[in-house]
Amino acid sequence: MKRAVRWGLFAVLAVAFALTAVVLEFMSQGKPQVDGQALLPGLEAETTVYRDEYGVPHIIADNELDAYRALGYLHAQERLFQMTIMRLMVQGRLSEVLGDKPFSQGRMPGATTVELDRFIRTVGFHRMSQNLVKRMHPDQLMHVNAYVEGVNAFVRNANELPPDLALLQKTSGYKVEPWTSADVLAMGRFIGWFLSANWDSELLRLEAVKTLGLERGWELLPRHKHDGPYIVPDEENPFAALTEAHKPIHENYLPPEFNLDDVPEGMFGALVDLHKAAVASNLPLTWPYASNNWAVAPERSESGAAILANDPHLSHLLPSIFYQAHIQTKAGLSSSGEGLDAIGVTFPGMPFIVLGHNRFVAWAATTTRADTQDLFIERQNPDNPDQYWDPVTNGWREYGRHAETLKIAGRGKHKTVEFTVRTTRHGPVISDAVPELHGAPPIALSWAGMLPGLHIDMQGRMQFVGGHISFLGLAHARNVDQLFGILEYMDTPVQNWVFADTQGNIGYFASGIYPIRNPACDGTLPARGDITTCDWMSVSDPFDFIGSYNPQQDRISLLPQRVLPRLKNPKQGYIISANNQVINEAKTPYVVSFNYMGWRAGRIEELLKSKPALSADDNRRFQMDVLMPQARRQVPVFLAAWEKLGNKNNPAAKRAAKYLKDWDFQADTDSVAATIYHAAYREAIALTLRDDLTPGLFRRVLNEPLLHNAINNAIESGQFSFFDNAATKDLVETRDHILAAALETAVAGLENQLGRNMKKWTWGRVHKAGFTHPIGAAGFPLNIFFKDYQLPVPGSLDTVFCEYSEFEDGLFPVRSGPAFRQVVDMSDIASARMVIDTGQSGHPRSPRLFDQNPLWLTGGTIPMIMDLKAVKKTARHKLVFKPAPLPAAAPAPMPDPYGD
Repeated sequence: MKRAVRWGLFAVLAVAFALTAVVLEFMSQGKPQVDGQALLPGLEAETTVYRDEYGVPHIIADNELDAYRALGYLHAQERLFQMTIMRLMVQGRLSEVLGDKPFSQGRMPGATTVELDRFIRTVGFHRMSQNLVKRMHPDQLMHVNAYVEGVNAFVRNANELPPDLALLQKTSGYKVEPWTSADVLAMGRFIGWFLSANWDSELLRLEAVKTLGLERGWELLPRHKHDGPYIVPDEENPFAALTEAHKPIHENYLPPEFNLDDVPEGMFGALVDLHKAAVASNLPLTWPYASNNWAVAPERSESGAAILANDPHLSHLLPSIFYQAHIQTKAGLSSSGEGLDAIGVTFPGMPFIVLGHNRFVAWAATTTRADTQDLFIERQNPDNPDQYWDPVTNGWREYGRHAETLKIAGRGKHKTVEFTVRTTRHGPVISDAVPELHGAPPIALSWAGMLPGLHIDMQGRMQFVGGHISFLGLAHARNVDQLFGILEYMDTPVQNWVFADTQGNIGYFASGIYPIRNPACDGTLPARGDITTCDWMSVSDPFDFIGSYNPQQDRISLLPQRVLPRLKNPKQGYIISANNQVINEAKTPYVVSFNYMGWRAGRIEELLKSKPALSADDNRRFQMDVLMPQARRQVPVFLAAWEKLGNKNNPAAKRAAKYLKDWDFQADTDSVAATIYHAAYREAIALTLRDDLTPGLFRRVLNEPLLHNAINNAIESGQFSFFDNAATKDLVETRDHILAAALETAVAGLENQLGRNMKKWTWGRVHKAGFTHPIGAAGFPLNIFFKDYQLPVPGSLDTVFCEYSEFEDGLFPVRSGPAFRQVVDMSDIASARMVIDTGQSGHPRSPRLFDQNPLWLTGGTIPMIMDLKAVKKTARHKLVFKPAPLPAAAPAPMPDPYGD
């Protein structure tokens, strides 16, 4: 009997070891080739790739096109699964591969794949990109095509796919398709969309105004109250002499001839929910709420040269949204022109060094939060649902129509869902993305990103240049003045570009296409589409307007890029861009935005003024700063309210108040006070608003930045009509009643959640960043093999080390943070340093998957080596690409992925 048991145990162990060996072998397949030689079709000359100890490739090529071919190959080697999922998202084809199921990589509830696909197809990134390809300048298209050749060379020649992609293929039957130039450009439009999206805020404010009335709706979701430095200070503002440039800046604004009674009750909640669900699904770049960059002039630096710092705050993904690379070439295009020598980060799926430096200039970006989107409520013909009212022609007009077919994977075979995307003279009818809204008035979206690749001169003449010319040009610039000229040709995304050069100059430019609005319209609420008052984009087909533009019927009103906000060598000796107000809106003759964040910019200014001369190390230290300016202002107000009205017989509340009183306002992971403050702030919002808002509206506004603007203003001023609880007839609650009760309620909740030992209520226990592989997000046992890292992180939304978290079930899950950091002292290019939040590789078994995260978390960085001798000396791997003929053209075109 004992022998049988022993043999049984041995058999079980043998099977377990065998299964483990099989799993490990599967998980190890498809590892990138990093040494030796590889054939790269289309290559004009031998190209060498040296990889350093962190896997950063240094691409040494004869010409620029060969370098981009190599970069495409490397992206596909390391990040093909990431690129595939992103491409499926941008194409609106997730359900074709995954079926109809929830798609959320975080803890927040997300949308289903079908809902996401329908939404993405309605916006139409694939249609935009197909039109862009047709009109790109040949030189731009050569770069993109070269990159695509590199991607496809790996896809075509890979003997084994990485395990995540292999698993996707085995479970869904999906085969990796060749990449196209349209795929690259669609990803660019997709990134631009999520860095300029604000249409949902318009709908949310309209819902608030409809529900609460005009005055209280605006009180709930007001315009930004400026509380930090302007990026362009008044003394540098060319319009500073204007005293009343912007009449729309007034209280309780409503668009011209707008009747709230015409808006059905709760009509837009489903559309806002869909957008927030899409955001919660952790799509790439869906948390564009924060980023920092700043430049220090030579007179304020220890080295006597300009210094540039940047940390863009985007979704934490595994692998990172960024891929580091260095490109060095002898010549430009096809062995002609100046060569390239630049290092920084790229987006896998796109062939540009988007942030970084060359030997002459360094460049960095944050989002301007510019308002380049407006909604228009169209009037549909009651007798013919195929028509809407066109006030330009003063008659009914046929909708533009695009037939879309969603293929939805299922057991056995795919099923299909067919729907029609309608377009008006303003843009796509995005309400069509929600079937429940088909009986409501159509809502069309105008977005400057739908107007592809435009440059507008000072006479208002439009020239199609393809905005990618700017991304290509950044790496070739030699000084700040050249960067100004290059960035004038960038259409989307709208960005705060800050830059520095070796000649001692620093500069700023707010790039992008901005609408010119009628002075009666400011874009903060949806406007009527059946009148022309608020038009700024009115074209026959916004996806193809260049080919169909009719000057007699269509109208375009866009700002010449040369008049956009800019700075060069300001008197203050620094430039700060941290999603703060770009320019004084009251003294600017066009709308940039009415929605900003000011806490971080104020703190950065405080840090930059803390020493008369700053070093590169100082600036790296500033990037890790976690002092909370918001708490520094608000905690004394909370404490005064509790001392005045709090229950002094509540021992836990007394201990919590003591923690707050002794707090240094640092949001460290071991801070108890940071947890108490965030919980009390959250409870203050709930106690203030739950009794006044519908459950749906409360849920939608809870994590809306516009709301926090109102709450911060109210805590400071004590004036907010929502403080009074409608349910208590014998008491009129004030701010102090709310804050005192919020502290006690928060303490009770934390005791229930974390236990009675207050010392264990550390911020890192409830404030964690998730670095999760999409497959690992499915949970056990897949998260054993495809990692799901949940790490305590310091910081908060208002700290320089910005970790944006949401309010959720007693927790504060981090949604975004600094995915990349760089600091460049222009006197010592060789000592520039950078870091990303995970690692270079996307392969689950690669040692480069997560190796930079410990550095990132503690303020460490890696060198940005550019000298070829140093590159060779420090290289851990060397891969030589050999030229090979391009494969013969396919005998038949690829099937349309959007058709049957």
